[in-house]
Amino acid sequence: MDARLEAIASLVEAGSELIDIGSDHGFLPLFLLESGVVSHVSVSDIGEGPLLNAKKTLEGKYADFYLADGLPKQGLFDSAVIAGMGGHTIAGIIEKDRKRFAQMRYVIVQPMQHLRELREYLLRHGFRVIKERLVFEAHYYVIMKVVPGEDTPYDLDLGKDFSQDKALYEKYLDWHKKRILSFLEHLEGERALEMAELLERIDQRLQDMI
Repeated sequence: MDARLEAIASLVEAGSELIDIGSDHGFLPLFLLESGVVSHVSVSDIGEGPLLNAKKTLEGKYADFYLADGLPKQGLFDSAVIAGMGGHTIAGIIEKDRKRFAQMRYVIVQPMQHLRELREYLLRHGFRVIKERLVFEAHYYVIMKVVPGEDTPYDLDLGKDFSQDKALYEKYLDWHKKRILSFLEHLEGERALEMAELLERIDQRLQDMI
């Protein structure tokens, strides 16, 4: 299992009645079952092909499968993983069944893009970030564990607390800074000011980590 899925698995609590939404091949549920973190797992996917892949991976395991666009209508779950899709898609999945997600003990999300927009959605709609992980596998991946409840405002571009992955987070901030500098001179007006201000926040965050 790759480092991204391992980091997600590290946030799953023992004994959870977990559903992996958009599971694809079912590698995360397989690891959780075989390592004894959970004794039963649910898997959902919008596509019949990916769901069939998961069924093959989890053959003989204590797992339930749902062909569904997000959270299935049936089934009882106290936690969820929504990983490997865009931030807008993840927000849409939560929004469609927000009342049910708000009754879960926790939700783990890992967007492939639109991270800031997902953070903003979670902040505005009553989900509090309690843990963040950072992984690098050709790209940087941010993983967030959230629980129902109001969060205090935080930097939506830079996140809250990556202390568990401090060394990697410093590299991430440096990459973020270099990326902005590479196109900053081509920006004008309000967008240029926004990026200049973000650079200042990155520098301050790096200074605070010393």
